[in-house]
Amino acid sequence: MRKTYASLLNANGVPLDCIREQLGHNSLPTTLGYIFNPLTDNETYRLMRDAL
Repeated sequence: MRKTYASLLNANGVPLDCIREQLGHNSLPTTLGYIFNPLTDNETYRLMRDAL
């Protein structure tokens, strides 16, 4: 449930620090371990390129 919660928050644009606080983590790397990225590498890179 925690991974789903963190992933849904992330997919909807909630800042990582807010997700970290919601999960009660002290460090961001711990929180990042809970977030699932359903996109392929190419889709992720395209989003990154478009953001820049």
